[in-house]
Amino acid sequence: MRKLWKGLLLGAAVGGAVKAVQEVQGEGTIDDVMASVGKAAGQAAAAGAVIGFLLDRRDRRKMTKLQRAKAAAKGKMQIGTMVAGAGALADAAMPALHAAADMAKDRSASIATAAKPKIEAAAEAARPHVEHATDLAKARAIKAAERAKPHLEAMGEAAKAKLAEYDLPVVVAV
Repeated sequence: MRKLWKGLLLGAAVGGAVKAVQEVQGEGTIDDVMASVGKAAGQAAAAGAVIGFLLDRRDRRKMTKLQRAKAAAKGKMQIGTMVAGAGALADAAMPALHAAADMAKDRSASIATAAKPKIEAAAEAARPHVEHATDLAKARAIKAAERAKPHLEAMGEAAKAKLAEYDLPVVVAV
């Protein structure tokens, strides 16, 4: 059971953090960011709980016969107690999920607030580089067009000559 809880908490933390980082880079409002981060944290928590449950099951399968005998001697569980235990586990997990979602919401809001000035500063620092690259690309495109113009005119003349061989009417719009 320990790995189930560890998976639940770790999944919520990692899922919320990853989504918060992704949303900080986007252009959504804080309310939208918090909602999507909370949802991602809940989904990741559920996935982490499943992985933790599977790891717990694997550990139980790998127990030696002596360890199984000790575990069985501790208390034989009937089907009813197992179902009741699962219901209690679900009831216990809900507040933890809500708390994890609230914590992720608060942390993502503070992360987004802290990251916004840094991202804006990085965008301002990158602006001259982008403008310079745009100017270079424009100049190169103009040069390429100037170099291609005589070739294109020659190809147009050749096409006109070829069409003249077929005695087709030629309409040239300028």
